[in-house]
Amino acid sequence: MHLLSLILFFIILILSLFSIAFGLPGTFFIFIDALIYGWLTHFSKITATMLIILFILAIISEGLDFVSALYGAKKFGSSKRGIWLSLIGGFVCSIIMAPFFFGIGALIGGFIGVFLGGLLGGLWETKKLNKAYNIGLGAFLGRVIGSTLKVFIGFAMIIWIAMKLI
Repeated sequence: MHLLSLILFFIILILSLFSIAFGLPGTFFIFIDALIYGWLTHFSKITATMLIILFILAIISEGLDFVSALYGAKKFGSSKRGIWLSLIGGFVCSIIMAPFFFGIGALIGGFIGVFLGGLLGGLWETKKLNKAYNIGLGAFLGRVIGSTLKVFIGFAMIIWIAMKLI
């Protein structure tokens, strides 16, 4: 039974990491999975200190993901409206594209949606396609950087957990 629960725990960790592609807070899912496992095992290997650090890492990764998309759009000249449209576009397109390419469509859709939202916001504000394109590109690049950082932090969290359990 212990081996089965450990396998299930690691499957959930991996799925949590993949959930980042859908724009979901995968690092928080990793933390919650570790919290449940720690509780079920009376915090013998996953300690309270480790959980606090995992929680802080989850907050940092989600914050970096959010701020990098905002910064990318803002750096390339977006207004608040453009920033919000890029965030909404990323979320909506992730959902729309999720069924395609075995779920990888959510990742592609998220990036396309951020770009299109930034582009639309830029067109709304500047009425110039070239400027709007740059705003969309900035939002896209910010999202790529943020998602990459979030995946790296999530992967590091999983490696740290695995090292404690093995």
